[in-house]
Amino acid sequence: MTNHPPSPHSLTPAERDLRHLARLYGVIVEYRDVDSRPQRASEKALVRALQLLDCPIQNANQAAESIATRRTELWNMPLPPVVVAWDGELEIAVRLPASAAKGKARCRIELEEGEPIEWDADLAAAPATRAKKIDRTSYVVKRIRAPRELPSGYHRLRIELPANHSRTAARAPASLPRQRGEQSHEALVLSAPRVAYADEKTDGGDAWGVFLPLYALHSERSWGAGNLTDLERLIDWVSSLGGNLVATLPLLASEIEFRGDPSPYSPTSRLVWNELYVDIERATGIDDCAAAKKLVASRPFQRELGALRRSELVDYDRQWKLQQQVLELLADDFFERADVDRVEFDEFVKSHPRAVDYCRYKAVRQRNGAPWPIWPARLRKGDVREGDYVERTFRRYLFAQWQIHRQLHRLAEKARRDESLWYLDFPLGVNRFGFDTWRNSELFALDASGGAPPDAFFTKGQNWGFPPLHPRKLREDGYRYFIDCLRMHFEYARILRIDHVMGLHRLYWVPEGFPGRDGVYVRYHRDELFAVLSLESHRYKARIVGENLGTVPDAVNTAMEAHGLMGMYVLQFAANSTKRAIHPLPPENAIASLNTHDIAPFTTFWTGLDIDSRFDLDLLDEAEARDERDELARVRRAMAAFLKKKKLLGEDITDPRRVMQACQNLLASSPAKCVLLNLEDLWLETLPQNTPGTSFERPNWRRKARYALEDFSTFGPIVEMLKEIDRRRGGRMEAR
Repeated sequence: MTNHPPSPHSLTPAERDLRHLARLYGVIVEYRDVDSRPQRASEKALVRALQLLDCPIQNANQAAESIATRRTELWNMPLPPVVVAWDGELEIAVRLPASAAKGKARCRIELEEGEPIEWDADLAAAPATRAKKIDRTSYVVKRIRAPRELPSGYHRLRIELPANHSRTAARAPASLPRQRGEQSHEALVLSAPRVAYADEKTDGGDAWGVFLPLYALHSERSWGAGNLTDLERLIDWVSSLGGNLVATLPLLASEIEFRGDPSPYSPTSRLVWNELYVDIERATGIDDCAAAKKLVASRPFQRELGALRRSELVDYDRQWKLQQQVLELLADDFFERADVDRVEFDEFVKSHPRAVDYCRYKAVRQRNGAPWPIWPARLRKGDVREGDYVERTFRRYLFAQWQIHRQLHRLAEKARRDESLWYLDFPLGVNRFGFDTWRNSELFALDASGGAPPDAFFTKGQNWGFPPLHPRKLREDGYRYFIDCLRMHFEYARILRIDHVMGLHRLYWVPEGFPGRDGVYVRYHRDELFAVLSLESHRYKARIVGENLGTVPDAVNTAMEAHGLMGMYVLQFAANSTKRAIHPLPPENAIASLNTHDIAPFTTFWTGLDIDSRFDLDLLDEAEARDERDELARVRRAMAAFLKKKKLLGEDITDPRRVMQACQNLLASSPAKCVLLNLEDLWLETLPQNTPGTSFERPNWRRKARYALEDFSTFGPIVEMLKEIDRRRGGRMEAR
């Protein structure tokens, strides 16, 4: 990116054409950075982004010809692949040559459930908007309304236009069968409530809970990282204190056994759960399998298990190797025994075909010993046959997937009975060499990565490493992948956090081989993505939270408000020394907290240890570190004055515990619907779970909590802090 875009008059004709072409493909040529300074995409980045979006262009000099081709393509598409009917009201914008905008259009909507709706639309009488002349042909947009309100759901629209309409048909979503003849055009209809699900009876303005990554949560019975039984016990403990919310990081399958990225935001799939979190001691057959019991009781096994439990860091590879030894024996026993009732297992296999595909992928991956892009061509294309993998390996993974679903189902059912809000996290992307990109490779722009432009913290921009979804191909596929990913989470979650919610509007693409500062923003069809979110949230009765922290355009927050998504409020971001206050206080429709997993723990923030850490990592130079320390001193004075005014803090501002408690109480007394406490803040943790901008320099995504579940859940000061939070939130515990 380059500062200060030139005026249109200073651009060459080829540069103007290139920018015009980019807009036609949904590429944003200019944006404003964190300091509201205008930035423009480089010519090289625009050309490469257009190529990634399937525009046949090699340089800016070819832009003029490509503009004509693109405009003709768009106007020769009578229907888009997808249309949205907010609250069931469908208005169809049909693009037609002006000479063909007469006669009757036969319309049919095949409802997801119920009888189809059919009617004839008089094209001549239909309102017309946007006349356009393309290649000597005049076009108009005719607006046709459905005769009645549509029920919520995924419906199929087919329009047959008069015979003299001679233009090509739109690309239809793969889920819709094409009709013969150029006169028939189809689209997927997303009929969705404009506002996402909200249930004030169960998640009103007094909810509160805690956050801790599941890998960091550990107990006396954990095998290293925490498991789903540990999570269940945490939910029970929070509920006993009046809380009704427990949040963790994504629990999705990873490539960790192949020495992949341990980040929960780089899963191998958003369609499959992580087998690492299975509680082996509650697995099917554990009490009846002699071989498994003998292995677990053996000295070498117990010695290894003890080492994993004592370690301050999670050793994913080592733990998974230990667990899979037991899972393999349990799977062998399960599949070999004739007397085992397999009804539940068979139902799981039938209802979770993607999990079965995933297990075959893992077995093939293990046999090949290499990522899928360098597999033989047949396997790269997803054509897996008998003999391509070891059956025993496949069965082990399949058994493990069954177990994770059984334990998730039990945990979710218990949380619903107790009216607890289990809060899951939906990551923005997936591992470039993982299951989702193998199974759905056509939906991803594999030669680019998602990222972020330069800001004050990352002056060279960010490259997050995962391939972005291709907006056109995702749309033409009827958003099936996105829908399936959401449903997998909504099957268990009562609240779902959408990471980087701005990605519903636009995403920063960094083409392969380009530096992070030289990416471009690519638009997505936000109305369609919001419609899917709203529709699925109502079907599963789950709330949606949008991660809208950092530099977020006003349009993102406006859309979130319009569609009823909860936002996020983080006190560290809201601290403002210039206004001598914490400004503003949390809005009502938000989840309020002191920090996030990507931000320093409160004690580290308050004492300035995070500034020292970033300086040591060369993320700050001496002048920048000095400026940040000066600003921190001003922020501390402003925050202290504000908290004293609210009668939440005395004169001593040097004790991080007192200040932390005052800040927690401030949030608890606020109108925010939910307050989320990072458990590690309660014991004044100084080490972060993740330090953005680092990899090997810090043990990101691996650090266990300093205290085990049995310890912190019985520690008096922590229990008393949470009781005070409950009292300020409305006293659920006292009301019981």
